[in-house]
Amino acid sequence: MATKKVFLDPGHGGKDPGACNGKRTEASDVLRLGLAIKKKLLAEYNNVSVGMSRTSDIYESPTKKAQDGNNFNADLFVSLHRDSASASANGYSSLVFSNSGKAKILADKLNKRMEEIGFRKRGTVVRTGLAVLRTTSMPALLGENGFISNSSDNKLFDSKFDKIVEA
Repeated sequence: MATKKVFLDPGHGGKDPGACNGKRTEASDVLRLGLAIKKKLLAEYNNVSVGMSRTSDIYESPTKKAQDGNNFNADLFVSLHRDSASASANGYSSLVFSNSGKAKILADKLNKRMEEIGFRKRGTVVRTGLAVLRTTSMPALLGENGFISNSSDNKLFDSKFDKIVEA
């Protein structure tokens, strides 16, 4: 069986902490998530290769991250994020470039899995202006893994971390 190549992009990093809630940063949460997903994929599948946009707290531009995914010749690009808004906003959503194709199918499946974990399903949203979705040459999605501005989503992110990685 041919090796599948997955490129993980833990969003933000370095000079860009992303969304923050006290000392908690999006960049730190999604780096931890990305490293755990990579470890899980490599441990459970013999036919997968995993690339990452970052494995430490560094900043790379979204355009550079997309280019790195393209250079890796990935079959799938997944950008990991946490959302932020008012303290009452909550849930998981997937962002895709187009409302059709493999990325949309995967995004819809991931939304369902995250809802089963306990996140409110916010659905799949088309976003054509994001470099990591627009300039990648493979199916790409961006997952907003709950709202960092919401204490219940943070508790869910922490208590169900292994289930999120599994999803």
